[in-house]
Amino acid sequence: MTSKHYLNNRDLYEEVMKSQQQGQPTEKLGEMFMLLAERNANHRWFCRYPFREDLISVGTLACIKAYDKFDGERFDNAFAFFTSCIHNALKQYVKKEYDQSNIVDALKIENGLDPSYGYNDSMSEDNHD
Repeated sequence: MTSKHYLNNRDLYEEVMKSQQQGQPTEKLGEMFMLLAERNANHRWFCRYPFREDLISVGTLACIKAYDKFDGERFDNAFAFFTSCIHNALKQYVKKEYDQSNIVDALKIENGLDPSYGYNDSMSEDNHD
């Protein structure tokens, strides 16, 4: 990767095609996916969450699962394809974490404990919608 960017589409595309021919992702492709997932985990929508390493892992795993679904004969923008895979996986993971934290807070209230900061406010907003 000789360009000034951290990852370029041409290199990613070539590595995906090489991996598809071999029938499994190459180590270099895995490193590229990790770079892409790390950059997406640092996006302003996801950077505030404390489980950043989990987000990187989830994004990388999403790419590994989807690498053989990329159709290199019809499309040449592997970068956009895998960025979308990561972005969707991160959104799903954050949604699951949010749902789990709401369950924990509801159980805390049920047992006479104080919920997390902001839980009561978020629940009252949800009820007004």
